[in-house]
Amino acid sequence: MDETEDEKAYHVKIELPGMDKDDVDITLSDGMLIIRGEKKQEEDHKDKDFYRSERMFGAFRRALPIPVEVEESKIE
Repeated sequence: MDETEDEKAYHVKIELPGMDKDDVDITLSDGMLIIRGEKKQEEDHKDKDFYRSERMFGAFRRALPIPVEVEESKIE
């Protein structure tokens, strides 16, 4: 996660590999930017005598204090 600010805006960049934009909920409330979502994925691989099973999943929630006044109607 990167948080930066320039003369025009405050920026938050978060990498969420394997997730679609629609799987993430972003809200602003009382000066806090709240980012939440859930990732679900299961994979099974069989190759010769090798068997592998991976499960990557979990819900997450981050609440970030925004140190500047933000115009909520201009959030992208």
